[in-house]
Amino acid sequence: MLKTTIVPTCNRRQRALGVLFIVLFAASQALLWFAYYGHGAKPLIGDEANYQASALAILGGGAWMPSTIWPPLQPLLLAAIYAIFGVHLLAVQIAQTLLFVACAALLRDLWRRLGGSVAAANTAAALFLLNPATAAYAQWLWPEIAHLFLMLAVFWLLARPLSRLGSFVAGACVGLALLAKSLLAAFWPLFLIAFVRREKPRVLIGAAAMFLFGLALATAPALVHGWRTVGKSMIADSSVYNVWVGLTDRWRSD
Repeated sequence: MLKTTIVPTCNRRQRALGVLFIVLFAASQALLWFAYYGHGAKPLIGDEANYQASALAILGGGAWMPSTIWPPLQPLLLAAIYAIFGVHLLAVQIAQTLLFVACAALLRDLWRRLGGSVAAANTAAALFLLNPATAAYAQWLWPEIAHLFLMLAVFWLLARPLSRLGSFVAGACVGLALLAKSLLAAFWPLFLIAFVRREKPRVLIGAAAMFLFGLALATAPALVHGWRTVGKSMIADSSVYNVWVGLTDRWRSD
């Protein structure tokens, strides 16, 4: 009798929490969309304007990577979306919102694969989706959502039983993440730890080689472009530009 009483109670609580999450998520999304469009669409600012101009130039037959200041993935993503749906900012925002939701799905499954409970995994995904500081990136033309999705995909793939195909895709995702935001490149070799095992074989050489091959394949065009442009194999370096912007900024008052 006690068991049959507890189960319906748990089910009701789970349904109530699910409904509460849906209401909160819908409300947070509505507020974010209102903040963006409520008083007219927000003008593109900073790097957004550059990504937009680069995407439109690509659509017009321009260079796929016009400079080595900004990584090329975001303009290419924008150009691909515009080529399919037309030059509509809303199409990009919807696509990035879907990637944002996909990030939560990857986070939830990753949590489960690492031994977390269903409740903990659901809570992690819900808190991620309800965080407006993260959700708002889906409405801007910055590469944060694409970069986050790719990095979560890498961890998700490496947390699964390793195969050569999965390792290749994980390496390609790391390379694409570097093409989205060139961050902490010196730390990416640490991913190779995933191919070390306590049992024999100690190192999954074939899978590790496919990981490196995927990484190299994704980044090679940008590295060649950097070599041809500035004489150095690099994807992007905005340090000089950021220093110049900081020194010539007339809007700050502090």
